[in-house]
Amino acid sequence: MAMEPASIHVLDVRHVMMELGEQLLSYRLPASAFLYATKGSAQVWLDDVVHMTEHFHVFHGGKGTCVDIAAGENFEYYLILYNAMVPVIGGRDIVQLLENERPFDIQYEFPPQYPLALHDSISLMNQEWKQMFKR
Repeated sequence: MAMEPASIHVLDVRHVMMELGEQLLSYRLPASAFLYATKGSAQVWLDDVVHMTEHFHVFHGGKGTCVDIAAGENFEYYLILYNAMVPVIGGRDIVQLLENERPFDIQYEFPPQYPLALHDSISLMNQEWKQMFKR
């Protein structure tokens, strides 16, 4: 059964720099999100599952995921909040699959295969976002 591609609506792009020992405690994601660690090291918790990270690592959490971060070395990351919509052209089977699997709520993490290219793209995305909203 083929699925239609999802439509992504970016809600916010944030660039965050944390100093040694700084913490982010109990931040509930208001939407699905990617967190891209680009510099330094930290412990990142997604709903009580801890991940040790150094630069260039991607995390994903769904809406409502509780995020905690304890910065080791100066820790830098981008947070991209988004909503996803999948057209329901396929009928009930697709709707049931989406309701059961909830693919945009899954938590996962991985080191990107091409970290510098991803960093360049997200950095540009952040610059464009700032320009659009004059922050």
